[in-house]
Amino acid sequence: MRALAWDQIEDVGAYMRAPEPATLYRMHGNLTGAYDIRHVSVRNRVFVTNKTPTGLNRGLGDPRSTMHWSA
Repeated sequence: MRALAWDQIEDVGAYMRAPEPATLYRMHGNLTGAYDIRHVSVRNRVFVTNKTPTGLNRGLGDPRSTMHWSA
């Protein structure tokens, strides 16, 4: 593969909230995978609509901080 062109349109919902549009930019590091693609073009477009806002969803975090230890 000699080149890759990526054009993404993202609907972030009713309003943009932190950490958006980070979900778009975080995938740039993995876009080519293990391939050495010399020519990469990336275009991101973000727009708001009347839908539910989107964003990153994290779990409970470190299990050590959420577990109940008993003696």
